Amino acid sequence: MGVHPRSLGVKPSDSTRRSSPNMKPPFSQACENNRDPILEVLQPLFANSRRVLEIGSGTGQHAAHFAPAMPHLQWQTSDLIETFARIGILLSDKAKSHGRREFIGHK
Repeated sequence: MGVHPRSLGVKPSDSTRRSSPNMKPPFSQACENNRDPILEVLQPLFANSRRVLEIGSGTGQHAAHFAPAMPHLQWQTSDLIETFARIGILLSDKAKSHGRREFIGHK
């Protein structure tokens, strides 16, 4: 699976650490608007694939939407260390709701 920042000796900064249960995951309206058209293009392209490495996962919204729609894939997110922890908030919450921790790539 992926490399967690803590395994590199990097501690999340105060801006990326989930300091309270009320902290919201990152959000992009553009991701919400384009996720379904992108998914329609990706599904046939990834039909015979087993793993995907998403470069520059940003908010993590695309991974959170695409992974459950293509359960045959192991979806690996990646981004800058300083944003990685915030992506994890959204993805770990999504994984719990889908019963699939492994689709995320960082634990």
